[in-house]
Amino acid sequence: MRGALLLIGVFLVVTASAAIGEEKGAPAPERLLVAECIKAYGGEQALRKVRTVFATGHIEAFMQGDEGTSTRYFQRPGKLRAELTYKRSAETRILNGSRGWRRSDDRPMAEVIGPPLLGMVYQYKYLDLPYGFLDNNYKITLLPPETVHGEAADVLSLSDAEGPPMRVYLDAKTHLIVRVVGIFSFGNVGTELAAEFFDYRSVEGIRFPFRIINYGGDKKIAETRIKEIRLNQEMRDALFQP
Repeated sequence: MRGALLLIGVFLVVTASAAIGEEKGAPAPERLLVAECIKAYGGEQALRKVRTVFATGHIEAFMQGDEGTSTRYFQRPGKLRAELTYKRSAETRILNGSRGWRRSDDRPMAEVIGPPLLGMVYQYKYLDLPYGFLDNNYKITLLPPETVHGEAADVLSLSDAEGPPMRVYLDAKTHLIVRVVGIFSFGNVGTELAAEFFDYRSVEGIRFPFRIINYGGDKKIAETRIKEIRLNQEMRDALFQP
């Protein structure tokens, strides 16, 4: 009897130790959400194949009271060209790694620094999600859940050495990204830029939002409705040069 009790005691200790070990080795909740997000967009294997994304569509700029065509060239890592051709104006923005340039109307292309450059980096960063999760460059923290347009959302805080800190809102049911907020601080002045994503469709097995609304603070800046997305087409280096 004494030997049997000893064996039972040893079994309980070993079982408890194994359970504790499993708990310590379990993925953090934020990592589980990231994994679900990657799966929702098409899976890691499919996402890793994406090198370039070409997107074109219609844009409405609310603050300018204008509308026109949006054309976007995106290439990983760190390259973005956005061409906005409105009825009364035009703008081109280029990001190539840590450098950026901008041309508006008849003004020549000029390099930008400071807040305008950081804004370009932020645009690249939110367009790079969820691919950016695969690089493991972000420090990720789970925040309390919120609601976006009445729907439950899980919220992640992302930060890295390049762009502004971001809050990323994942639909609690689909795990797709429905909102990204960039947090900007310049001296004693702080502001937030946000992008919301709607109308997800599959392109070659990967989910993309075909409607994007941009905000500055609580003001709606622009709405883009994508008409066409093409993946992995060749993009000349000159596209990302001034």
